[in-house]
Amino acid sequence: MPEIDYIQNTNFGHGLNTLSRTPKGVAIEWSGLESIGSSIAASTNKNSPVDQKISRIVKVVSSREEVSNSLDVSLSASVGIGNFGLDAKSKLISNMKFESNSIFFLVRISIENPTLMICNPKIKPEAIKLLNSRGVKAFRERYGNSYISGITTGGEYFAILEFQSKKQQNHREIQNDFRVNFPFSVSSGSVGFKHGSNTSRIEENYNIVIISYRSGGEGINSPLSLESVINEMDEFVRLSNQYNMPYKAHLSEYDALDIPYINGNISGDINYQYEKIQNISSTILAYQDQYKELEKFLYNHRAKLDGTQKQEIDAKLFEISQEIDKLTKQAQKCIYQGSLEILNTEFSLKNFRPNWLKGFEEQ
Repeated sequence: MPEIDYIQNTNFGHGLNTLSRTPKGVAIEWSGLESIGSSIAASTNKNSPVDQKISRIVKVVSSREEVSNSLDVSLSASVGIGNFGLDAKSKLISNMKFESNSIFFLVRISIENPTLMICNPKIKPEAIKLLNSRGVKAFRERYGNSYISGITTGGEYFAILEFQSKKQQNHREIQNDFRVNFPFSVSSGSVGFKHGSNTSRIEENYNIVIISYRSGGEGINSPLSLESVINEMDEFVRLSNQYNMPYKAHLSEYDALDIPYINGNISGDINYQYEKIQNISSTILAYQDQYKELEKFLYNHRAKLDGTQKQEIDAKLFEISQEIDKLTKQAQKCIYQGSLEILNTEFSLKNFRPNWLKGFEEQ
């Protein structure tokens, strides 16, 4: 049963285009709701509801892909396709830039209450009529290829803290500095300030940029200090318990239901399409890394390069941007127009680095 971030203004039974995350109409009816409890051990917090799971993490992150994995954001969303534009979390990640003189920390808290699931779902008579009179395509257009069969309340708060070194330091020197002076710690599931941490040294040697996100309709916040991040996390737990906001949606396929007279598969090759789109997304990320590497090389060594070398790098940058644009359009055609051309396409990563580049760097 796939699980996705809750989409605003949807509810039990709503249909969904799984790839584009576009809400559709309600094709099913059901007899009631039941709680399936927490799939993970309950929190020891006595002030939390029974079976509530609260998790907190603090970790160093060094790439957009690593942030996406830590926050359960699909690669397609983080590179600008798929459900990109529908949630603020994806926008934040897609706009992140990882600089060599910075270190990034992810501070995250998530809350999950027991999931409510619909009981005895079945297709409505009018949906069956549409399916049999106009076919699977018309059904998908009105009701999507899956439906929301469960909702988990709770929420998520995370902050990404970028510490920009005010002096010339390599990444290893910055990491060593933070091993001694980093102000956050995680103990028994709670996040707090580490005893003996030198926050004044951190603030003296680093410019601090903080971006944060809160689910449950709260949007993006802008904490101004290290202390405010911790305060917002504590406040987030209180607000989540007070308002019981939807956090996760659980999807089920129509094909699993008993549908009379159906001629065709409603879900189609959705899972395979999703796998292909993730493949495209990984390739796009790799090309973006190549582009940034060549762009940085050109900036740092422009004075030493001859005219032919500069032209070759400019040409390679153009080729990479064309490749990214082509792959993005292919994925978007599949997601938004139902094109299946990517299903028969193999994606192999090309290396656009000029052969002479390595030798030049070793000089």
